Amino acid sequence: MAKRAISLWQTFVSYIQFLFIWLPLPINAAGVPTLKEMMVRANSRELIGSADSANEGTVLKQQLHSMDLRITVDGILVNQRSHGHGWADTNFIIPELISSTQYLKEPYYAKQARQDAAIKRKIQFADTTSQDIMRSTKSEKKPEIDKVSEKSVIKLKEIIVRGKERATRLVGETQSASQGFIGQEQIKNRPLLRVGEVVEFIPGMIATQHSGDGKANQYFLRGFNLDHGTDFATFVDGVPINLPSHAHGQGYMDLNGLIPELIDNVQYGKGPYYADQGDFSSAGHAKITTFNSLPQGFAKFTGGSFGFYRGAVANSNRIGDGHLLYAGDVNAYDGPWVLAQNALKFNGMIKYSLDQGNWGISVGVNAYHADWRATNQIPLFAVNEGLINRFGNIDPTDNGKTRRYTLNGTWWQKEKSYRREATFYLAKYDFDLFSNFSGFINSVSNNTLLPGGAVPSDQVNQTESRIYFGGKIEQTLFNKVAGFDMQNTFGIQVRNDLNHVLLNNSNRGVVYNNVSNDQVTVTSIGLYLQNQTYWLPKLKTIAGLRGDIFNFGVHAFTIPQNSGNKTDTLVSPKLSVILGPWYDSEIYLNFGEGYHSNDARGVNATVVNTNQQSNNNFAPQLGATGLVRSKGAEVGFRTEAIKGLKSTLAFWYLQSASELVFSGDTGTTETSGASTRYGIEWANFYKPFSWLTLDADFSFTRARYDQAQLNQASDPANQTYGFHIPNAVGRTINTGATLNLPHNIFATLRLRHFGNVTVDTNNPVVPYNTTIVNFSTGYEVRKFKLQFDILNLLNARAYDIGYYYGYQTSPTSIAKDGIVFHPTEPRMFRGSLVYQF
Repeated sequence: MAKRAISLWQTFVSYIQFLFIWLPLPINAAGVPTLKEMMVRANSRELIGSADSANEGTVLKQQLHSMDLRITVDGILVNQRSHGHGWADTNFIIPELISSTQYLKEPYYAKQARQDAAIKRKIQFADTTSQDIMRSTKSEKKPEIDKVSEKSVIKLKEIIVRGKERATRLVGETQSASQGFIGQEQIKNRPLLRVGEVVEFIPGMIATQHSGDGKANQYFLRGFNLDHGTDFATFVDGVPINLPSHAHGQGYMDLNGLIPELIDNVQYGKGPYYADQGDFSSAGHAKITTFNSLPQGFAKFTGGSFGFYRGAVANSNRIGDGHLLYAGDVNAYDGPWVLAQNALKFNGMIKYSLDQGNWGISVGVNAYHADWRATNQIPLFAVNEGLINRFGNIDPTDNGKTRRYTLNGTWWQKEKSYRREATFYLAKYDFDLFSNFSGFINSVSNNTLLPGGAVPSDQVNQTESRIYFGGKIEQTLFNKVAGFDMQNTFGIQVRNDLNHVLLNNSNRGVVYNNVSNDQVTVTSIGLYLQNQTYWLPKLKTIAGLRGDIFNFGVHAFTIPQNSGNKTDTLVSPKLSVILGPWYDSEIYLNFGEGYHSNDARGVNATVVNTNQQSNNNFAPQLGATGLVRSKGAEVGFRTEAIKGLKSTLAFWYLQSASELVFSGDTGTTETSGASTRYGIEWANFYKPFSWLTLDADFSFTRARYDQAQLNQASDPANQTYGFHIPNAVGRTINTGATLNLPHNIFATLRLRHFGNVTVDTNNPVVPYNTTIVNFSTGYEVRKFKLQFDILNLLNARAYDIGYYYGYQTSPTSIAKDGIVFHPTEPRMFRGSLVYQF
């Protein structure tokens, strides 16, 4: 009995360890009854299967206790030979996670002389994203007959079932070399300074911060300073996170509402090659999917340096035929700053999902609250002169708050010849931010005085109250045309944003002047078609065409002349050619056009806003282009020829017609001209042993304006033209090692580097580099998990982000041009205790 109990426990532990790394396989075209259906009918044991094909046998319940049945899940043999009679316990399988099964007679193997032909069952778990339509129906051919055998038996290649993550086999699955998946297996033990760093799992991407922790991160990818998300689109369970015509910046992308432990997978793609991607996706996109259910609930508490505290709890229960997942997360953090930021964030989530095998639904509700005091970027000269230290501030009244509530739902249906999906979302969003990025330079230069004669600071207040809603309907047909296997996808996306947005001048957190007060409506409709054709066994094409129409409406209360209503349209072709595979390797040729939209206020502006306090040398733009086109191309290579190694190499090019972006800080659209970027990305994920995982991602980029642009210096003596794009990251390295040792001990060591970052157009200042090393280790015992993190292990003193412009620290000081930066946070320690129930 003891041996049997230990064996059962080992099977259970193995199952739990692999629970988050299942790879859904293609839809079962043979129409075989799913294991889920058979388990439900037979209470998980009485009957495992029946057959409706001449090549598939019938399995009777008595075979559960014989050696004639082999059941594998994730490649793990369920039958326990130590039992003496091959007893197979299937109670550990969660029926709702099973999409389809296959059971076929196994051929006779010379190395395994079996007396009877066993039946091997493949179990396919439910696909939690819409991207299973990427898989070809061609791969679902009937297994070949093994002609070597005396009998006509079926030869079926062994398939390991895993979740979508970096270890997933992607040869034959993706559209480009720069497309892939990140799974919970990579996320769960990796130390994170901030929630937004989950996007750094995407090779080549960097997320930093220039303000308080409740504010959206600054993102960098492929030579873009994405500001807060302008050219990188992100979706969470189908809800778009980027916000057009935002009070602080176009495409503002705040990921603080995520609970990392609930992320099932992140599907990412870089470049404008994907027909289903529209606004803000020129540099790339990420689709974040949360779990529908959890294998077990958990409660987690984390405490750490500088007043960091976090508590999270999540669980899921069976409700009818579906599952109800619910979670809560609260996080408080002061930070190393002289002025404690008193950041307090709340996240809540409820999600109901139902999977009936060939159709399913999910409905979710999310809530996010954040309040914080901000230490914004500071001038380097003030630190060098001893006015403040690295963690000091010029304006102690900067602060912010965010509220977001979302309702979203998904319905999907799939059969042998098609897949359909529909999503909807409704969101309420509020934002209120006080920021001072330049001290007093604007107020002094404009001779601005408050009642009583005091000189105000350059602080601005940006607020908005927004409701946005929309959805998507998509259908994919799997068929043959003229003898060629094809997948034809048709989709429509709609979105409507209703936003009341204000820009004010403020001093020490008190508004004293309104710069702009606008009611903004942005409505968009996107139609896309995509054809995937298998011309030859080693040649596949994916051709797409996307059309978008935007309507930008503005009712300007402060300057009525800037009211208006304009429409812009754009057609974007896409083409990918995939060659291979040869020796588990593929070659990709990609081309596509994309775009980002501009702020509706800049699109409709006809009169220069003289209420603003300008803090740069860019000329205000009137009647800016609504949709700014970009063109990209890529040559890529993916190989899995070496066992355990997943490696991709991509040479890419991206040209943007204009970097027109509306500045929420000044209320104008800034023009920075057309630009060209190109570079190399090399991503590697290697698992040489079951207990060791290595990854190393490198990117090198050259980013330049097509024509020389004026810098942001305030002193005319420092004003020059140049071709460099400020804040373009020229080099990124993200590498690490993860150990899963005996006795449930784990450890992770990671290096994060971004460098050759220019801060000015003519590059008079030496580009800066930032390198951070993080470490994490822990131990799991029964229902408990202990984890200890050291962030910035080497205590590096570097920039999280740096700029070049003029700054004045007080009304009576001298304004100076130079580096303005936000420092990396110092070495800190965090410990976590997790209880699983």
